[in-house]
Amino acid sequence: MMRIFSTRLGLRRAIPPVTVRDHAPDELRYLIPLIAERLGVSSSEIQATICDALPPQTEVYEWLQQPDEWDDEYWPIAKCAWEFVYDIIEQLYHRIATNTELPHYHAQHFSEKVNEYLRQEGIGWELRDGRVTARGNDAFDTSVKDAISATNDASMPGSSNELTTALKALSARPDPDLTGAITHASAALESVSKEVTGVKGQSLGQVVKRLDLPQPLDQAIEKMYGFASQHGRHVEEGRQPTFDDAQLVVHVASATVTYLLAKARD
Repeated sequence: MMRIFSTRLGLRRAIPPVTVRDHAPDELRYLIPLIAERLGVSSSEIQATICDALPPQTEVYEWLQQPDEWDDEYWPIAKCAWEFVYDIIEQLYHRIATNTELPHYHAQHFSEKVNEYLRQEGIGWELRDGRVTARGNDAFDTSVKDAISATNDASMPGSSNELTTALKALSARPDPDLTGAITHASAALESVSKEVTGVKGQSLGQVVKRLDLPQPLDQAIEKMYGFASQHGRHVEEGRQPTFDDAQLVVHVASATVTYLLAKARD
């Protein structure tokens, strides 16, 4: 695909910070069908995809059964609950990817166009391999991706799965599983810590003393483990973590996993 002028010369706007998560702006709702249309998806296919993505009990679904009464052919995507918009994005991606009459690269183009809009509007989601997952700032995204790659390279599928599951927990819609994200991220760090030290049967709080981390990083990791225990494994009423809390734990755990594996390899 030819790189256009602004991309070729690096003139694109800086990516703004994430400010939107539990919302689907009107502009996004109208843009999604437009992108699909331009990639060769027929209006009837788009309508069918919207229908597939919406649960039967919704008022919008009832309208889908009466297309003659629509004021607009894609009216349901404009009125449905915000989380269903991202379901529709996933469904459209898979419809494009499996349509043998369309070029195989159109699914990638759909992802690129959707993600470009989400990034530029500060929306905390991205379409990755056909799944809408939580997006943080660039440092967070890089940290998690690097950690998953590092654990896979180190033949540690259990730890890789814990990190992947932590990211899925953050990505749950409409309500993210924050305690789950914290628990799985700390479990990945604990597993890697035991592997690189050869110490089994102890908690991360005990193993961290054997990691030979520079001070005060060792104390920071130990305190993070304490936070994860209180807000992941042993949550108390009134002390539930926020999304930012959970994202921070996943970020720090991921960065530490990558650091430990690189240090062990060196």
